[in-house]
Amino acid sequence: GSEMCIRDRSLYNGKDPRTGICLHKNENGKTLSEFASYQEAEDAFVDQMKYYIKMEAILENTIDQVWEEMLEEPMAAIFACPTTTIPRGKPIKQGGAKYDLTGQQTIGTANIANSLYVIKKLIFEDKKITGAQLQHALETNWQDETTTPTGTQIKAMCLAVPKYGNDIDEVDFIARDMMAMIANELSSYKNTRYGRGPIGGTLHCSTSTVSSNTPFGHVCGATPDGRDAYMSVADGQSPMRGTDVNGPTAAIASVAKLHNELFSCGSLYNMKFSPEELS
Repeated sequence: GSEMCIRDRSLYNGKDPRTGICLHKNENGKTLSEFASYQEAEDAFVDQMKYYIKMEAILENTIDQVWEEMLEEPMAAIFACPTTTIPRGKPIKQGGAKYDLTGQQTIGTANIANSLYVIKKLIFEDKKITGAQLQHALETNWQDETTTPTGTQIKAMCLAVPKYGNDIDEVDFIARDMMAMIANELSSYKNTRYGRGPIGGTLHCSTSTVSSNTPFGHVCGATPDGRDAYMSVADGQSPMRGTDVNGPTAAIASVAKLHNELFSCGSLYNMKFSPEELS
């Protein structure tokens, strides 16, 4: 699932601004315009994230239970895990595999860190804008030119705040801590094969979303990092495109600060160079 869509909801007290649907209100009951501290904003994201991780675990286990009851998949079991499925006489979904973990992908790592840091820096540390001003700018996709400052000016402020991918601890550590929270929360949930033979038997974390950052971005409104509504979010654990401006070594240093050992389902970091830079 997408971290960014959940970041969206945490800003609006659990409501999806695109549909108006709310499945889970923030524990503190506040929107971005009402947060009294940065910690309240972070707590709201953590609260929403934990709720949706629980929903994900329920969804995954429901699918796996149906799969186990309705589809034996003997060929897949034999070709994938012959050393255990054959002696055990069990297909994968009944506990036949040697290793069995249920993988989940996170989307928009950089946008989460950047958005939280914008809230911390602009609203609560530098006090350049209020939470209400930023929330209105997000809800209007930076288009309202009648406010002071205007939507365009607020977007420029957000873009100017330091971003993940530049070897800046203050924002990189937010990425590190939020991803660690997500990975640890995921692995606290068991899958349907837990205790039935395989090693593992829990959900676990990945940043290997490949191209999913584009369709997920299409349902996610404007975000505090300066991203426009419905545009693609950052891929994998890579910096948001155009925001890593201190060179490739700095970008690698930022990514290396993440607790990559927790991403046992796989990590994806894309580094891209334009041909002109290498000629």
